[in-house]
Amino acid sequence: MLIRVQNQKEAVRRNAAGGEGELHCRYAVPKGEGPKGSCFTMAGMMELKVGASVGLHPHENDEECYVILSGRGVFEDDDGSRNAVEPGDVMLTMRGQKHSLVNTGVEPLRFFAVIAE
Repeated sequence: MLIRVQNQKEAVRRNAAGGEGELHCRYAVPKGEGPKGSCFTMAGMMELKVGASVGLHPHENDEECYVILSGRGVFEDDDGSRNAVEPGDVMLTMRGQKHSLVNTGVEPLRFFAVIAE
């Protein structure tokens, strides 16, 4: 399945999951609109401006993967550890775990996010 950029939905989420600032989203699969029979419930390109964040939030019934494309930030994992992230890093949040992400760099933090059940 190919989802062309012109067919993707754009949205801005303010204070995403209790975070700071704005999360700019370009959804290939908007949350809850996954293809029938698919385990993908969300997929999209995300951008956090400098200082913005996605707040610490749980994944009770699904799992999420982030892939950093550009910029730098700090990822908080389920165990409370905080790690610097950079392009190419992959973060997995498994069912029942929580996570957060903050842009601590000097440019926008761009990442691809996928949620699956």
